[in-house]
Amino acid sequence: MTYTAHTILGIRLDCHDLYYTKDVDGCIHKHNSNFCPECGAPVFSLERLPIDGFDEAGDTLAGFEIHYTYEDLPVVVGEELGEAREGDSLTTVSNIPDSKHVETVKTKLREVLEPAGLWDEEKFGLWTVLRIG
Repeated sequence: MTYTAHTILGIRLDCHDLYYTKDVDGCIHKHNSNFCPECGAPVFSLERLPIDGFDEAGDTLAGFEIHYTYEDLPVVVGEELGEAREGDSLTTVSNIPDSKHVETVKTKLREVLEPAGLWDEEKFGLWTVLRIG
């Protein structure tokens, strides 16, 4: 096994927060019951959809990589600043951002997460994610 620690400037989220659910028609018939008497399908069902800005195929949110943690709960979304591999003699962040860059990353994430009700100032910061491979 190998261990790699990744330093990320971003926000910590529950991976389930990357989706929302929406009621959709379950069948083509219109009835006022839970199940259609004509076809037996539920009249409405819940559809799981990605929040705006989330690219499932690319595992990005607002252009930032999604870094999965233990059992994919929670996730950290942001910019990777550096990594340290097992056995490295010196572990440093290779790209130390200035305050302007920190504010730029924060603003971009806030713009996407606030409309979805997911922005939390206290969850934004410098995070370390350990990957075991």
